Amino acid sequence: MFTATLLVDPTRANLTETSVERLRTQWEGSEIRWLAPDVAVEFDLASMPADRWARWDELQSESTDLVVQKASGRKRNCCWPIWIPP
Repeated sequence: MFTATLLVDPTRANLTETSVERLRTQWEGSEIRWLAPDVAVEFDLASMPADRWARWDELQSESTDLVVQKASGRKRNCCWPIWIPP
């Protein structure tokens, strides 16, 4: 099992459900979990996607970070969910 996480700059907060859902569908991922509205989201995957680097490159052109990692032994940052100042 793997977890895919997408993140954007909190000052931009432009991560859309449409873009996340498109990737989740292509990779047959689980239901999406928002970690911070419009800033960070994750979903689980049964296996490591073969095209992860191509997708990473596409997302980088949109200023979106993508991390795909093994779910076992994974530790979330101490500060999640992200706090966005008003």
